[in-house]
Amino acid sequence: MEALEDLKSQYLEVKQVIKSLPESPEHEILIPLTKVGFIPGKVKSTNKVWVGMGKDTFVETPASACESIIDKKLTEIDLEINKVKPPSAPEKSVEEVFNRLKELEQEESAPTINPIQEKKPQEPSPPQPPAKVSKFKQEMMAKRP
Repeated sequence: MEALEDLKSQYLEVKQVIKSLPESPEHEILIPLTKVGFIPGKVKSTNKVWVGMGKDTFVETPASACESIIDKKLTEIDLEINKVKPPSAPEKSVEEVFNRLKELEQEESAPTINPIQEKKPQEPSPPQPPAKVSKFKQEMMAKRP
């Protein structure tokens, strides 16, 4: 999602530059020699732009035609963003949320109706010695009243 947003912002920046190019016949720029090295230069024929068409294919077009190509790319990016973006929850007003909270509170505080069942008193069962008890413990238990 972030990559698509970055790509969209780059295309928007390029579109702004393309719009401003035909305003003057020459533009001074910094030409990159390496990743960190630049030299000053000039752009001539500012109405002509090379556009990448894919697979190392470039076409020379006027700046006005380049703007329409960028607009098509932006619509494609927007479609991809809409595919990736999770669906949003329907918006509810504050009153609807509070009303639902009140309903839930009332449901929690309402007494629950359970049928009354008669419970029979259980008679205590005599204690039974465990299956494996030492002879000493068996004698002690037998001596108890």
